[in-house]
Amino acid sequence: MSLKLAITIILFCIFHFPSLAQSKLQIQNIGDLITTANDTIKDCKIGYRTFGKLNNDKSNVVFMPTWHLGTSEDNLDYLRSIIDTDGKYLIVADALGNGISSSPSNYMSFPNIGIRDMVKSQHELLVNHLKIDHVELLIGVSMGGMQAFEWMVAYPDFMNKLIAINGTTKASFYDKVLWNTTVTLIEDAGKDKETLDDAMNRISDIGLLVGTSPTQVFEAYENEDFQEVISARYSRPNNPFNKLFQSRAILKHNIYKDREISPENIVDIVKSEIFIITAELDHLVNPIYSRELSKILECDYFELKGYCGHIAAFCDVHLVKQAVSDFLRK
Repeated sequence: MSLKLAITIILFCIFHFPSLAQSKLQIQNIGDLITTANDTIKDCKIGYRTFGKLNNDKSNVVFMPTWHLGTSEDNLDYLRSIIDTDGKYLIVADALGNGISSSPSNYMSFPNIGIRDMVKSQHELLVNHLKIDHVELLIGVSMGGMQAFEWMVAYPDFMNKLIAINGTTKASFYDKVLWNTTVTLIEDAGKDKETLDDAMNRISDIGLLVGTSPTQVFEAYENEDFQEVISARYSRPNNPFNKLFQSRAILKHNIYKDREISPENIVDIVKSEIFIITAELDHLVNPIYSRELSKILECDYFELKGYCGHIAAFCDVHLVKQAVSDFLRK
């Protein structure tokens, strides 16, 4: 999720979360990972954090993959804000390409990856290294929601319940235009730092426009100094190649691609209870395919209103928490 440092989220994190000092970043070498494109990430490393205590029968696990360029630290913060953590053991894994797990910024000749590869690496981490072969709940936001949908069809028996927030089952035409613009800007910039910085600034401008809505941007910034706001956004550190590789993964995301899975038979494949949350004015991840899936599965569905768009799950975190609580009590 490229707007995770938007003012709304920064203020929320500063004032609502206690220290996560007890949740130390851990790095696990899962060995060589063969990607869906038949490339190899040698000695693939996955970062993760945990919170809480694992019970004896390992039945209290909540697992979360990270949003676009998000880390296990900030995702764990958000996860703790929307679920009751009492008696639960939380695991949050850094997605491939985010700069913590194996990524272009820390791996020579990093290959192209897909959302499916992120999920495959997480499954390897959980099953073969953390010795967890089933979770009570799997939850993801934005690109994390895309990974949740991928988990849903790749490992349908792995979770009892699954929540996808502002994710999608596949990139719509609108999504492809948006993410292809990001990819093209970075690719055309080459490796020249000044040109790359300029490309990332243009991407930041696009993010400001599509991350929320015109009304939300007006309310947040209309009385602010334009140059100060823009300069502050441009100064945020963000590795362009991590951005590039995760954006490519989002661009080609499609849970139905190259599998015997389709909207017509997905009811027979999905085994867990599903809860889908979208935002009505989401202009960063088109919610149309998530709405479609909710109707096909006849599963729980909740739509966030208001002007926050893609970051509605943060602006209206109290609504998300209540909706999640109601779903988990069923």
